[in-house]
Amino acid sequence: MLSTAATLRAAVTAATLLLVTPFVGSDRPLAQVYQNERVSAALVADVNSIAAGQAFRIGVLLEMKPGWHVNWINPGDAGLAPTVAWRLPDGFKAGLLAWPHPGSFPAGPLTIFGYGGSVLLWADATAPETLSPGQRLKIAADVSWLACREECIPGEASVALTLSVSGESAASGDAARFDAAAGRVPAVPRLWQARGWYQDDYTMIIELESSEATHLEGVYLYPYDPGVVDYSRPQELNRLEAAGSRGGYRLSIARDRMVAASPERLRAVIVATSGWGRDGASIEIEIPMSSQPR
Repeated sequence: MLSTAATLRAAVTAATLLLVTPFVGSDRPLAQVYQNERVSAALVADVNSIAAGQAFRIGVLLEMKPGWHVNWINPGDAGLAPTVAWRLPDGFKAGLLAWPHPGSFPAGPLTIFGYGGSVLLWADATAPETLSPGQRLKIAADVSWLACREECIPGEASVALTLSVSGESAASGDAARFDAAAGRVPAVPRLWQARGWYQDDYTMIIELESSEATHLEGVYLYPYDPGVVDYSRPQELNRLEAAGSRGGYRLSIARDRMVAASPERLRAVIVATSGWGRDGASIEIEIPMSSQPR
């Protein structure tokens, strides 16, 4: 397994880059669906046809066989994040990948962040104004991943999708799948405020307070950056007595003892099985970290 801090940083950096190149062919054969004994990969869109200047969504659907998982953008104690390199027709544009919030997978003494079952990694795309009805256009992506169970095995595929051009767009059968995936993408919180500090060399504290009465359960923080949190230690959630009728909680998290650095800012996704009220199932925070409560 790959587990050094340098490897993890490289994986996170690579996974955040969304490569877009004109569609000029590939050294690997294109397939509508790629499948092996661990993972299947397919390119999907939320439309069957597009119009000139139309915005739509494209994504890579990874479906894992039982017992297997692929990694999140920060894979945790070991692994590599999936990468997607779009190959689009001239004039098409695509934004950054949207990453649904992950789950945790124990692997002996290690804790891995990722996805079991299936995951849709998607991006907003825009067609150029120069399209003409009747055209048929091929969109493709080169995808790589690391499939893990007791061992980790790399995989890659080139997948493609053909869309027709018409006077107006038509939704596809995968549109609902995109809506469901969007519901798992961490939200910038509207109701919740967070602050954090390093309690000592071994513990960091995140306090969360809501503008509405909200009960939290099953809270877990997934940092974007490796080497900040001890993934194998439980994270302890306690209600703040001073919160009154509103939601106020303190999350105590064990720090990674192998890394001496104390980042001045924390970037993370926080998931709650209870949900975050109107803020959804998970929130994304970026907060300053101090050496004492503020």
